Amino acid sequence: MRKILTALSEINVALPAKILAYDANTVRVTAQPTIPKRLANGEVLKAPQIVNIPVLFPMADINGALAQITLPIKVGDGCVLIFSQRSLENWLSGSQDAPDDPRMFDLSDAFCVLGGNSRSPVADPVNLCIKYGKGSIKIEPSGNIVIQSPDVAITTDNFTVNAPISTFNGNVLVNGGISTAGDGGSVSVSGTLKATGDVQAGGISLQGHTHQGDSGGNTGTAQ
Repeated sequence: MRKILTALSEINVALPAKILAYDANTVRVTAQPTIPKRLANGEVLKAPQIVNIPVLFPMADINGALAQITLPIKVGDGCVLIFSQRSLENWLSGSQDAPDDPRMFDLSDAFCVLGGNSRSPVADPVNLCIKYGKGSIKIEPSGNIVIQSPDVAITTDNFTVNAPISTFNGNVLVNGGISTAGDGGSVSVSGTLKATGDVQAGGISLQGHTHQGDSGGNTGTAQ
């Protein structure tokens, strides 16, 4: 029985750890398990640093287009290390050959999953949430989406909104032209309408139009 327990003590399955270094180009971290090991004689053995650990971000290659969700990683972040049943050396180099080393569940063969913290921030119990800094996106059970951010910038070749009504609570600045189309292509203004250039209605210029004079001929243009 003791031999079985000794053998089991050498099997690494999963451990909480902290990030010591991160390379965003290779998506690899250096991490250290945060729970030490207690030996049979009572001695406490601190876990070693583990290098070149691949981070498991959600990712897929769809017809050559990369679909990926990444997170910013900093030193001190918590994570969970999952240890492979086989050596990862060949696999990490791109090979699918059988491992050259027969080791199993070794500390050096780890994957990193972010979020291994003993105390996590408060979570929203109802909505699906994405948070970072002062920004957040919430998807409610109804399907409604709520975005909160100090500033939002969208860069795209084309932007289409299909909605019967669009509401803007605040001032709107448009650096470009505005066109209306369709049967309901009308504009209503409840406040003052100011224009630094000319205004045309039905093809008639507000600044350049004339009227027929009382004594014949036409009046001058509007002043």
